[in-house]
Amino acid sequence: MSKNLATQASKDGQPWDKLTVKNNKGQLVRVLSPNTYRGFDNKNGNAFNGYWEPYVNQVYSKYSNGNNLLLYTSAGTSSCSVTNNQLNCYGDNQGYPKPSSADIFSCNTGPFGNITQYNNQHQQNVPILCSAFVRSMLLVSGSQPAGPVSQYYQNTPTNWYSYYAHNASFSGVGYAFQFEEPTPAGAQEQWGTIHAQNAALVDFIVGGFGWGGYAPGQYA
Repeated sequence: MSKNLATQASKDGQPWDKLTVKNNKGQLVRVLSPNTYRGFDNKNGNAFNGYWEPYVNQVYSKYSNGNNLLLYTSAGTSSCSVTNNQLNCYGDNQGYPKPSSADIFSCNTGPFGNITQYNNQHQQNVPILCSAFVRSMLLVSGSQPAGPVSQYYQNTPTNWYSYYAHNASFSGVGYAFQFEEPTPAGAQEQWGTIHAQNAALVDFIVGGFGWGGYAPGQYA
C-alpha cells in the first residue's frame, strides 16, 4: 500500500506518501487516513487543500441544469437539485452548500456536520452524499448509492487511501472512511460487518498477521 501511495503522490503532487508511518527501522507500522493526517499533531491542516474543489464544481454544475440527483434512503427517495450553489433535497430540511476537501475527507464537517440537529431525511441523505463524493460516483450516476463496487474510485479526483485500503484488506472490505455503509442493492457491503446468530468464538488479531504473539482461541 505504501508503494502505491508513493506512486500516486508522484502522479498528482498530493501528499499521499506522507500518510505512511514508519518506525526507526524504516518498517511500515501504520497508514493514516487523509483526515487523520490533516489533524495529526496540528501540523498538516493544509494538506489536500483544493483537492476536491474542481470535482465539486462539476457535480454542482451537473445538478443545476435540470438534472436531478436521486438519493435512495430508508426514509424514502429524495430528489435533489442545485439552486444558487446549494444542493437542496426533497424532504430534507437542510441544504448543502459546496463541501470543501476537508469536509469530504471527514464526512462530518461543513454540509455533512451536525446531522442530528436536522430531520430524519437529512440524516439519511448525508451518508449517501458524502460516500458518493469519496467514491467519486456523482458524475457516474444520478442515482445514489450506485454500483457496481468495481466503479468506485475509478474517476479522479478520488480518495486513493480508501481505494488502496480496500485493495489491501481481507476480501476487499473494511471501514476506510466515515459512512462506508451506503451500498446499492445486490452489491457487496464495503464496511466489513460480521453477522453471526450463534457465535461461540471470536478471534481478534492485533498487530497484523506477522505478529508472533497470536494464538487462535487463546483469549476466548
